Amino acid sequence: MRLIIILLMAILFVFSCGEPGKKETKKAIVPKAAQKPEGYATYKQHCALCHGMKGDLGVNGSGDLTASTLTLEERIEVITNGRNTMMPYKTILKREEIASVAKYLQTLKKE
Repeated sequence: MRLIIILLMAILFVFSCGEPGKKETKKAIVPKAAQKPEGYATYKQHCALCHGMKGDLGVNGSGDLTASTLTLEERIEVITNGRNTMMPYKTILKREEIASVAKYLQTLKKE
């Protein structure tokens, strides 16, 4: 009986240590440069349908965001209250989300 208990403990010990030859994998750390900028996810969800992922799609009369000369404040105003066929987002997005999208739009501008 003692031998069986010792064998069971030995087997449990081996299995608790993991599989032999199996290496632990660490999560990959994504460099900051590869991360999406703040406002990207909100833009993708609410704006890309008409403006496109690059900002130059122009569906439903939407403006070319890559050629926009609006200031940050003007962009926030347009997103908040809408313009022409664009609906206002003041009741859909928080102020912080609107500001982050407006900042993200500046990254789409062609140099």
